Amino acid sequence: RERVRQNIEIANAATLRKDEWEHLDATVRGAALDRLQIYKMIAGRNSYRLPGGLGTTEIQYQTMTEAGVAITSMYGLEDADDDAPTFDRINMPVPITYSGFSMSLREIETSRKNGTPLSTIMVRQCTRRVIERVEDMYLGNLAAYTVGSGSGTVYGIRNYPDRIGKVLTLPTSDGWSPQLLFAELLDMRAALKAQQFHGPYAVLFSPGWTAYLDDDYSAAYPGLSLREKIAKVGGTGRSGFTVMDDADRLPDFEVLMMQMDEGMIQSINGMDLRLVQWQEKGGWVSRFKVACVYVPWIQSNADGNAPICHGVAA
Repeated sequence: RERVRQNIEIANAATLRKDEWEHLDATVRGAALDRLQIYKMIAGRNSYRLPGGLGTTEIQYQTMTEAGVAITSMYGLEDADDDAPTFDRINMPVPITYSGFSMSLREIETSRKNGTPLSTIMVRQCTRRVIERVEDMYLGNLAAYTVGSGSGTVYGIRNYPDRIGKVLTLPTSDGWSPQLLFAELLDMRAALKAQQFHGPYAVLFSPGWTAYLDDDYSAAYPGLSLREKIAKVGGTGRSGFTVMDDADRLPDFEVLMMQMDEGMIQSINGMDLRLVQWQEKGGWVSRFKVACVYVPWIQSNADGNAPICHGVAA
């Protein structure tokens, strides 16, 4: 096995030459880096590195209630309540995301004879399919993933059961204004604060909001967009919106607001994007698979609260 690039491993590289592998490898990396939007946002802040992730089918973790009650007295002689924490054990599946393609021996030999690089159309398309599925899994656009009874479930942000829901006003509705969306976002923050999630927050908007976010917040103060007004909330303090972005694969018109600094929304990184090759039909066909182990790991506290508020316009 030969490591051609950092974080991209090539296995069983007997058929293709080193320059051919580097050519395909660069295609995988380029397609991935352009499109891993939500994964990079979460992994860049809360990444759980899982050594040997390809050989790990699940991880186990516990939730714990907070223990103890504080009292105030003059002499400190009164007994405090003897309150022990309670634990709940959860198994978390760790699936693989992948897509595949093949090349005939004749395609490879023709490329070598003509001195032309191997076509990267298939590897680029397969890499994009993998990345799109990873993004959809992190966002919660896919059905929750489970492997059967006794196992936990992989949820994304917008289908996590303990998220807080918020009904927003469609920007095409009569009476909608930038000020109304601004007030609704503050309501979403207040809902998170009420569950003891005090920020800082990341806010993701679906593409349909873009034109409205970039328009003036108020005709009385031209030059200040709604997006800029939202970004000023909380300044650089803990309760501010420190991350604000348009999420390409978030359905219209939706908004996701999340607390990002407590480790309750993490990314399991069990295996970085890998291009694997093997032979079939006596070496006449080379099969390829683009694969990774990127899994969203969202947790609730022991009170059943998660640091996510999901706004849907209706």
